[in-house]
Amino acid sequence: MTTAQKAAGTRKRRAAGRKAARTRKRRAAANNTDANASATADDVADWMLNQIEEHGQLLQVEAVATIEKLFGSQFVYVRDINEMSIDRGVLNSFRKMTQDDVVWVTRGGVLFWEGAHWRPRKKSDSQGRTQYAR
Repeated sequence: MTTAQKAAGTRKRRAAGRKAARTRKRRAAANNTDANASATADDVADWMLNQIEEHGQLLQVEAVATIEKLFGSQFVYVRDINEMSIDRGVLNSFRKMTQDDVVWVTRGGVLFWEGAHWRPRKKSDSQGRTQYAR
């Protein structure tokens, strides 16, 4: 088995685990129990990765709103430019989890861009985590 095949198998197992966790959280929410009480930064990072896998990208503005709704306000904060952002602990977990598999797409020279998003890395991407939209 090649390294690429092993990595693909690992990603599939992680996705299955994340799907099971999401199902448990949905059931808890449907039963009016507190699904967010035990959520961790890793749980939020797992959710973010799952969204990228399911939809091909995750817009930052949508992620912030949904994280606050699903996991609670402890995982978001207001930046100094009055924009909502994702907690650093969540972003650190997400970065460790995705390393070279996911890139951050933004516009250079601006503090906030509504189109900023994460997506899977492409062969044509430059080195590094951040890619700049044209």
